[in-house]
Amino acid sequence: MTRTELSRLVKKLHYRRRLIAEVEDMETRLAVYLASHNLTEISISGFKATISNNQLLITETPKVDERQLELMPEYFCLALEKSR
Repeated sequence: MTRTELSRLVKKLHYRRRLIAEVEDMETRLAVYLASHNLTEISISGFKATISNNQLLITETPKVDERQLELMPEYFCLALEKSR
């Protein structure tokens, strides 16, 4: 292993250990949020977080634009009937 490879390896290891520490902090914050709101599951656009047996599980879900208004077909049907 060259000195450059060794240097890169040490930097990568340091960076990944920092990421692991951040992940643990984020998991703790999410678990506290769920517990404080008496929730076991929360869904956001593209993900679902579930806590079970003190274990946090995050799964991907279909993405939904939360800013998109729901289609109300009854309203549009009524508007068409009135215009006739």
